Formats: sequence, structure tokens, C-alpha cells
Amino acid sequence: MAKYWGAKVFVTAGSKEKLAFCKNLGADVCINYKMEDFVARVKEETGGKGVNVILDIIGAEYFRRNLDSLSFDGRLFVIGTMSGAVTETDLRVVLSKRLTIQAAGLRYRSPENKAEIVREVGNNVWPAIVAGKVKPVVYNDSLRFPLIFPVWQFQLNLPESSLELLPKGQKSLEFILHSFSMEDFRRCLERQERERNERNRRADEINELQRQVDEQVVIAVVLQDEENQGRRRGSQVGRRRNVNRHRHSRGIVCGGVPSSGRSSPRERKRKSAASMKAVVITTPGGPEVLQLQEVEDPELKDNEVLIKVEATALNRADILQRKGMYPPPPGSSPYLGLECSGTIEAVGKQVSRWQVGDKVCALLSGGGYAEKVAVPAGQVLLAPPGVSLQDAASFPEVSCTVWSTVFMMSRLSAGETFLVHGGSSGIGTFAIQIAKYWGAKVFVTAGSKEKLAFCKNLGADVCINYKTEDFVARVKEETGGKGVDVILDIIGAEYFRRNLDSLSFDGRLFVIGTMGGAVTEIDLRVVLSKRLTIQAAGLRYRSPENKAAVVREVENNVWPAIVAGKVKPVVYKYFPLSEAAEAHRLMESSKHIGKILLLP
Repeated sequence: MAKYWGAKVFVTAGSKEKLAFCKNLGADVCINYKMEDFVARVKEETGGKGVNVILDIIGAEYFRRNLDSLSFDGRLFVIGTMSGAVTETDLRVVLSKRLTIQAAGLRYRSPENKAEIVREVGNNVWPAIVAGKVKPVVYNDSLRFPLIFPVWQFQLNLPESSLELLPKGQKSLEFILHSFSMEDFRRCLERQERERNERNRRADEINELQRQVDEQVVIAVVLQDEENQGRRRGSQVGRRRNVNRHRHSRGIVCGGVPSSGRSSPRERKRKSAASMKAVVITTPGGPEVLQLQEVEDPELKDNEVLIKVEATALNRADILQRKGMYPPPPGSSPYLGLECSGTIEAVGKQVSRWQVGDKVCALLSGGGYAEKVAVPAGQVLLAPPGVSLQDAASFPEVSCTVWSTVFMMSRLSAGETFLVHGGSSGIGTFAIQIAKYWGAKVFVTAGSKEKLAFCKNLGADVCINYKTEDFVARVKEETGGKGVDVILDIIGAEYFRRNLDSLSFDGRLFVIGTMGGAVTEIDLRVVLSKRLTIQAAGLRYRSPENKAAVVREVENNVWPAIVAGKVKPVVYKYFPLSEAAEAHRLMESSKHIGKILLLP
């Protein structure tokens, strides 16, 4: 089936006879697991990248090696535990490669879910069988289709047009197995094909009409652009005045105002074209290794913009990088800082959307702890109206992280339940607001009454003190024993098993941090029985193209909530850039709520 859909197929088997049979079926790479290390062979055949998807029936014995065999963005699906279910896993592997781990069986799915699968099989698998591209493999001649039908041992809901071919009351797969011939199936599928072709023909007609309408719209837009061309300079001046009207943020400032230690006017004077000030890690270590130094200006590439930094925000990743545990991606700025706000000073030759003078914020791979930073144009967002330019720096990293994980990958939707650990953190305070905006019921954990009260004021429905309560028991109590649909976790190993216990059937766990350790035990039976999805990822090592796609999603789905005042910046304290070490000490103390900002 995988070959029919165009995949390159790797298989493992334990004998030459079985491998030869797999080869004849179309397998591209056949590995004898008794004689070869399948991880090494996979890496060799893929140039070190690994495979995209693994389907596994072995379980614990192969689990770690399966993760090692996956490519970046790889997916592991476990459908059996022949070698056992309990094994150790390292969440750092899952995080670094942005992996997805799933496990499920068919037997305990609902009739509705099974019917949906059967319809998909009818549309996508049966044509391949009819065409002779997928054939039954029968070891015992007394059985029919042993590799196909045992997988779908439930009610077969054929399209209504096909059901008339069956005698009244005989619509079960059991009847079909004994009384419904392949010729009958062929007739069913030929009729389905005719109906599908008719639907496609109608869709093509609609698409052609839409194309004609779109052409007219494009012509109208071009004419409008030509009319507006002469007003561009005037519009730019007006836009700057409009931005200036929104100098005061509607955000929540929790712990102070800009420190009196902010750079003096002399320090903030425009430097020569070749130099700027940036916070440098003199050697891996504690906060004291951070020093403000004179460094060269960033080099501007054709697809980048140069931003004069107004503010940058601290993130936990900055602490790890300072300690030497989280190096920047190759080719990125060596300086700390994963987000910033400011004013565009220059644009690359290939940049068309942004202009000098635009007030923006941006998602960075590094370089925010500086007076200037160069960033790919696709990772830039217009500073949201109604939020001060300083406070706009608190949004890019948290909004892109939460939207890409909770919404794009874990698919949180209205009416579902959502648990975020560290509810008073920068990630947590943003996640509460955006999840409520999109209609979810929000659960949070935090470690003090003050932090829980703050989360409650932001909109959290259920606030749990993890120091005095068992969050699993509280989640089960609040959900009638079901558990929550989605969990966003920054803790890692310490919470891993309890997170799985807190999830509902079809629940999704997304890990974005390992503050409580990375190595933990996983019981695949829990994942299988509840049909869970486990994912882990970060933003920093994604490609510029992927980051740009996330930023566009954030602009379309998050920015309207900010502009409407439904999601507000939560800033605990501002520090001058020269006091970056003190800001790091505050973050490591975990006494803050929301974001900590640095001001050049």
C-alpha cells in the first residue's frame, strides 16, 4: 500500500525467505534484524537523515531505536507490544527532532470512528486492490484476505449506492467475507468511481467559475494599487503618526517600570555603522558571565531586515544557552535573545513588505540582547496597535510557540479542555488568554496563591496548586473522570506519567521543556489503550520557511485577539540591557509572573 502511494519502503524481517518475499512485494530496503543493526542501515540508506514514518508491532525493545531511526519531524506509530510495553525514553530526543509518538488499536474505537475509517479505506485502498496494485497475501489457503480483513473486523458501511448490491439486512463484513465475491466488490467500486468522477467534474466547473471571479478581483486590486501608488509617502507618514497615538500599552505590568539604570542618552547615542552594544557570554556559567560589550553590527542579508531593538524578552532557553547547554543554530547570531521589538533601520534587496521606519516585533534565532538585530523578513510582525512598542517584545516567542504546538499540531478546538503547567510563566499567561479566546476550558498549575489568583484573573477555569494538590486527581474530579484533551508541558520527566494519566481518550501531550528532567519511563499500554499522541518541539531549530509559516498563522489567528484587547501582554519587570545578569537571576528564582524585558 505504501508503494502504491509513492513511498520508499524499508522493512525488517528475520529470514532470507521473508526478506525475499518483501522484496517481491516492492520493498526497497530489506533488513535482517537478526544480522544487522536496523538503525545503522536506515541511517546509511537515508544519508543520515532517518525515515519519516515507522509502524511498529514490537514495542519496548525497539522503542529507543525507532526514535533514533526517525528523521526530523518523524512519526512513530505503535500498534503492538510483542516485546513488552514498559521502556525508558529521553524526551530530549523527541524535542530535538520534533517527533510525534502515537499508539492505537481498532477494536475499542466507537462505531462512528470505525465507519469513518471504512469510508476512507473504501475511497483510498479499494481502488488499489481493484487495480491489482495491492493483492491478498494468503499463507493458509482456507483463509481469505488475512492481511486485510482482520484489521477491519467491524461493520462495513459502504456508500448508499453500493449497499443496494447486498441482500436486505446483509450488510456486515462477516456476510461479505463468505458471500460477497470480488466481482461484486468490483461492481461496487466501478459505481463508486463513476460517482466520484461526476463529483470531480462538478467541482472542476465550480473551480473554473471561481478562477474567473478571482481574475476579476486581481485586476481590481492592481488598479487600486496603481491609484494608491502616488499616496504611499503620505500614507507612511500617517501610519507613523497613528502608531505614535498608541504609545501606552493596554498590557498588564506586574512588578515595576523601566529601571533607573536604563542606558543614558549618551549610551543610547547612535553608534558608528560598524559597531553596537550586545550582551556577550564570556564563558558558560552563571548570570555573572553576561557582559555588555562593543561588537560589530550584524550583516544584513538580502532576505532580511535590520531592526533597531526597542526591547527584548527573556526566555528559559536563554538560561540554557548561557550555561552552554543550548547552542544557537548554525549561521545564527551568537548572542542571546529569541524575540524583540523595534524599528526597521534597513531592508534587504529581496524584501518587499517592510519599509524603513516600520514599528515591528520579530521571532529570532538569536541576537535580541543587542542594540540591533538582523532577522529574515518572514519572521517579522507589525507591532500590534494598542500595545506599546516595548511590550510588543513579549509576544513573538510565546505566541509562535503556543500557536504552533497547541493549535497547529495538537489541534485544540472550542469546547475542549486544556491543561497548561506553569500557568504564571510567560508561556502560561499567554496560553490561558489565547485558549480562552478560542473557546477552550483552561486548567493551570502553579506554586502559590498569588500566581493562581493571577491565572484566575486572566481567565483560567481550574487553578491547581501543584505543591498542595495532586493535579491528576483534581483533573479527573473536574472532568468526571475523563481527563483533559490537550496538555502543554514545560516540566518533562517529572510529570510525564502523570500527564498521560491526566489525558482523556484521544488526548494530546505536547512537551516544550524539561525543567523536571528529560529521561523517564513510558508504558506503551497506556498510550495504546487511550490512543494518545505525544509530541515535543521547539521553535529555534526550525527552518526559516517553517518559522515564516508559523508567523503567518500567528498574524492571522492571534494578532486579531491582541488588537481586540482579548489577549494582553503580561510584563513583570523591565531591566536595562546592562543588567541582563540581574534579569537572569530573577528568571531563575521563578518569583516572576509573565515576561521579563530588557531595554537597550
